[in-house]
Amino acid sequence: TSLPTPEYQLHWHDEFSVKGKPDPSKWGYEIGYVRNNELQNYTDQNAFCDNGKLVIEGRRTYDGLGNAHYTSSSIITKGKFHYQYGRFVMKAKISTKNGLWPAAWFMGEKGIWPHCGEIDLLEYFTGKLKGNVVWGGYNKGESIWDKSSKWIGLSDPYWNDQYHIWRMDWDPNWIRLYLDDNLLNEAKVTDARNLNTRWGPELPFRQPIWILINLAIGGTVGGNPTWTPFPSRYLVDYVRVYQMKR
Repeated sequence: TSLPTPEYQLHWHDEFSVKGKPDPSKWGYEIGYVRNNELQNYTDQNAFCDNGKLVIEGRRTYDGLGNAHYTSSSIITKGKFHYQYGRFVMKAKISTKNGLWPAAWFMGEKGIWPHCGEIDLLEYFTGKLKGNVVWGGYNKGESIWDKSSKWIGLSDPYWNDQYHIWRMDWDPNWIRLYLDDNLLNEAKVTDARNLNTRWGPELPFRQPIWILINLAIGGTVGGNPTWTPFPSRYLVDYVRVYQMKR
């Protein structure tokens, strides 16, 4: 269930009820062109709170030669909040237009990617919702993926207009990813074992993780945003982390 059961208690949360910038004690920003040959320049100007929601706004402008330039935001808790085990719940509304690549994901505290460990709770692009768990192979930068993919929009034409609930349940043995209480993917923590501990811990999902929420545009798999209307908004109602009562 999306609501916490009695053994859980609220550990950390953001209801985005302030007006203006997200709480700087909780969130920092990625800046610039960060990964995956994405088209957007990440700034700290495209994320703001309005009407009780976090808004991450993708924007497009054109230069004098008619070339499109994109900006967006990626907000992160790195250096501000990390946690190990519990239930993560996010209520959000995403746009599924071409070229948009909204995500909510996690990275391990120690190690370099992918040996630090990566969990993709929400990742959407080109008609597919993904739920992934990623760890490291033998070589630096070599990744091993436990992937899932769900096609959306075909059965529910109003899916795009609704808020949905993404949830991760994580304990020392399992990572389970849910969308609207339906299991997207699950991975056994001891199966997600780095093949080379030079780049990160042997079991990357037995360490604290930090949170990333971002709207990417285009890039290696994001699709073509040329005909997509902008500005485009990714809306987050709340983010909550529950942990087991001690």
